[in-house]
Amino acid sequence: MNLILLKVENGRLFGSGDGQYWDDFRAARYAAAGTGIGLRWSTLLALPWLATLGLHDVSYLGGRIGPLFLLFLPLILLYGLGLLRRRDPDRPAALDSLLFFALAQFGFWTLGVIWSRSLWQSRLLLPAFAAMSPLLALALDDLRHLDRPAFSLHRFTQMTIVIVLALNVVCQGLDVLRIDPLPYLVGIETGHEFLQRNLGAHYRAMEIINADLPPDARVRFLWEPRSYYCQRDCRPDSILDAFPHLIHRHGSAEAIAQAWQREGVTHVLLFRGGLDFVLNESPGVVNTAVLAELENGYLQEVFDVAGAYQLYALEARRP
Repeated sequence: MNLILLKVENGRLFGSGDGQYWDDFRAARYAAAGTGIGLRWSTLLALPWLATLGLHDVSYLGGRIGPLFLLFLPLILLYGLGLLRRRDPDRPAALDSLLFFALAQFGFWTLGVIWSRSLWQSRLLLPAFAAMSPLLALALDDLRHLDRPAFSLHRFTQMTIVIVLALNVVCQGLDVLRIDPLPYLVGIETGHEFLQRNLGAHYRAMEIINADLPPDARVRFLWEPRSYYCQRDCRPDSILDAFPHLIHRHGSAEAIAQAWQREGVTHVLLFRGGLDFVLNESPGVVNTAVLAELENGYLQEVFDVAGAYQLYALEARRP
């Protein structure tokens, strides 16, 4: 058995707590303290509904949890509290523990979204949904004892689930039609053509970088977190904070250019869509004057892809 010793200095784990690409600035930006919903009771009461819609979710694909848990949340709560179920001596002993776990996790998630917008991610509730699934199954099965000759609550609930799942299949089918993978799967379309059709300007920019830049090129991305198809030494802007972090560390366009040169950066790829997104969400975090000075004084445009991507070569200050 290995013994691992952890060193704590000045309240920090592993000494300074700063990694090669991580510091207090990035930690504070990533946490985004004070950007949450706050103590607005109308929003807090609507949290289950808002989480189901996924409109406020940080990740669209990770925020579509579907309406079933919201629809049956009252049923789960009533059943968990013993207001609907029969007095069954064989009731699972873990029932109360599962309900407590799910409620506790939702409570911690709620505290997170009160504090930080970054924590509004419905996927963080997946453990609670897993705990509620057995509760929901037991509750649905136990609804049989509430059936009446004129109306079967159990059968109505099953029909509701079938309808929701059918609509989900329709939505997934529309997504498949939008992507249209069939031409590639049957060999009518090449992999490059498929990627060009679905990724558009992004994949075209990666193709040009791979074809035109030398093997030792090092490309710094700004406001673009995707670098999977780049075959050079590409440095993505993973949490869209690369430029504010440079401003924090170096301050001026000249100092940023010098820092890039020391790091071996040869090119800079600027994604206008990502920049526009950040400017719309938080315009104060981008120093547009320093960015303009960088573009005009230290960056020479190499190519432009549909106005969406500009690749610049880093050079000494131009006259």
